[in-house]
Amino acid sequence: MAKVSTSVTKAFALLETMARRPRPWGISELARELDLTKSNVHSHLQTLVELGFVRLDSGSTKYVPTLKIWEIGMHVTEGFPVRVAAQPHLAALAEVVKKTVHLAVLEGMEAVYIDRIEAPTILEPRVDIGGRAPAQCVATGVAMMSTLDDESLQRWNRPLDRPTERSPATFAEVMELVEKARERGYAKTNGSWRRGVLGIAAPIRVAANGPHRETVAGIGISCLDIGVGEEDIQSLAKYVAYCAERVSEALERRGA
Repeated sequence: MAKVSTSVTKAFALLETMARRPRPWGISELARELDLTKSNVHSHLQTLVELGFVRLDSGSTKYVPTLKIWEIGMHVTEGFPVRVAAQPHLAALAEVVKKTVHLAVLEGMEAVYIDRIEAPTILEPRVDIGGRAPAQCVATGVAMMSTLDDESLQRWNRPLDRPTERSPATFAEVMELVEKARERGYAKTNGSWRRGVLGIAAPIRVAANGPHRETVAGIGISCLDIGVGEEDIQSLAKYVAYCAERVSEALERRGA
């Protein structure tokens, strides 16, 4: 195994902590948060300031992250073929369903959102680009998980994060969600990430070797579950599945 630099690890831990909760941070507060010494935190902060990732908050002794992190992230996501191919289809889906539409990829055991179009009403739930969620708790995550083989799914056979009381608590419950998604051709979650939020999603798959299709992302919608009946869910699922297939076709035409 390659040697890991503890100094780099600590600096990135600082940066990630500050980026996930972007507000002014004091040295003592960061030291407590990350269980580091104040001198250690101060040293790493000075390096991050020199590199342009962090700056002193105006008129205080606290530190805030700069937009340099966002700039790098945007370069990364703009280079994703799936994001480029999906954008017109996301827009078309959002226009039809009038709900928040999002695109996510699977990283380890998390769904990471790389694009979104917000619903026209502020009452609908918001999904942040760059945001992460336990894959088993969100529809996009379950949709992508449903295409994995059973051996790959074993990574969820462990204690799981449970953001709400509706989050799956055991591997058996995760597998039940996955099996239902395989049977339906789409995934559905309700209240397992955020209370009262319904999610519907389908995987985006492209031809790989021979008949095998590789899952590259998941496309989904989220909305408040109030007043959404089973017929509504079936209708929304058809739109989502159709959109996912169009994105798959667009990627295959591009040779992605």
